[in-house]
Amino acid sequence: MAFLRFTVGSSGATQVLRSVLAVFLLTLVGLPFPSQAASSLPPGVQPCFTNAIPAGFGTLTLLQGVSFLQSSDTDPAESATPAPSLTADVTSPSAFTISNALLANTRGFSLGLPYLAGGQSSGSSNFASEAALLAAATPGTWNMSFQLGFPDGESFIGFSVFTLVSNTAPVPRVSNYAAAQAIDPAAPFSLNWTPWIGSGTNDRISLVVVDAAGNTVLSAATDCSGQSELPTGATGFTVPADRLSPGSSYTGYLIFGAGLLAARDDGALLVGRAFHSRTTRFSMRTSGTGGSGEPGTLSRPTVSSTNLVFTLTGVPGRTYSVQTSTNITDWTELSRVTLPASGTSEVAVPLAASNEPRFYRAISVGGGTTPGTSATLAIVLVNPALLRLTITGSPESTHVLEESTNLVTWADAGTVSIPEGSSNVVITVNIRAGFPSTVYRTRSADVVTPPTGKSPTLVPTVTPTGLQLAVTGGDPNRTYTVQQANADFTAWAPTTFTITTDANGAGQTLVSPLPAASAFFRTQAP
Repeated sequence: MAFLRFTVGSSGATQVLRSVLAVFLLTLVGLPFPSQAASSLPPGVQPCFTNAIPAGFGTLTLLQGVSFLQSSDTDPAESATPAPSLTADVTSPSAFTISNALLANTRGFSLGLPYLAGGQSSGSSNFASEAALLAAATPGTWNMSFQLGFPDGESFIGFSVFTLVSNTAPVPRVSNYAAAQAIDPAAPFSLNWTPWIGSGTNDRISLVVVDAAGNTVLSAATDCSGQSELPTGATGFTVPADRLSPGSSYTGYLIFGAGLLAARDDGALLVGRAFHSRTTRFSMRTSGTGGSGEPGTLSRPTVSSTNLVFTLTGVPGRTYSVQTSTNITDWTELSRVTLPASGTSEVAVPLAASNEPRFYRAISVGGGTTPGTSATLAIVLVNPALLRLTITGSPESTHVLEESTNLVTWADAGTVSIPEGSSNVVITVNIRAGFPSTVYRTRSADVVTPPTGKSPTLVPTVTPTGLQLAVTGGDPNRTYTVQQANADFTAWAPTTFTITTDANGAGQTLVSPLPAASAFFRTQAP
């Protein structure tokens, strides 16, 4: 199951992708990469140059992206998925808003950049091959024309000229691919690649590794986009011990980005950057037995003394790593929990000393059995009135799309089936004017939702033959045991009575004969 929250406000758009294991936050305002263009690029392609942007300046970013696939120790081959593309993103300076932007070169190629929100414009064009991309997006003189909107309502047309140089990186190639298919996760592993001879300070190298759920496990780059720093011309990266889980599969992305533009336009208040990026996708596998990073659910957070207490729900017998982050990129493990047969457990973690926002997730690190595959959600703001949702899952699987404004009450927003031979389907959702912040989630129709572990409401009724105990609000079709204690509530003892709920989470049982003395009862999930 996956959650996605989308909020529209006066300052721009904020997207929050929440899976059952983690919360991912992407704020469009102030970032040089709107999600529309970034959604067509592999992980790690987007550069980072935030520290090089003068105060008040906007950004113009061009990314020529080409993908390759390496499946052995031989050279990678060009891949059509995703297609070679040219993406361009513009963030407006603080003094005015850029809209209706159009990029063009002297060879006749042009690219429109539709206005998104919050001063952001973005556009993308796909090509049949890298050769076709290079033939259209040639080095030389380029320009960008655009409308300027000022806070006082005046509007003008802007024009900016820049020059792209000729620069192409070699195709990235992992030089110890075979070793990367049998990694001992308990020891450091050196992932090596063929050197990029002649790379300079305006070029970039990036490495991103994601798990089976699509979560970034590690990242490193020669700029500020990675969790770890790579030196210019790096030829490898050492994966720390215990960063990867036993018996798991991962996907790596090795990116060589050849710098085409590094300029500052004081007249247009823009910083320009451009790269021709070649990305090689490859697999990584670890030895041992265990899970593959499947999520656990962290719910019902409460504060107890100096701790934050969650209810962790997942696969019985599986071990989960409970982690925290302040930036949704760097994660720190707080504890490891092996779930009992009930599939739920309380997890207590220390309250953070600082007041900065924190995010928490639980990731499977081994044991148990693999549940059915859930779908994931990705979002693109098409215009102020329309969202585009990409639902990714298993071919021929069916998923229910639900929406909520409070994360408590969920409404059915439709059923989506992923066709045979495909892994995703794209739908559009209308944004209702004046409607509160809306949360979207997918619920797989092919997977039984795991128990929530919540305690149902217990209602007693005295009858001539005994004590009638009825429950409401329980998990559907679940059996609860009835426990009994005296007035000090310190020792709960199981009884021989059980309550099995129906499809609505309700059920009852008769405790007979009536207790001979005062007693207290509760239900307990097995």
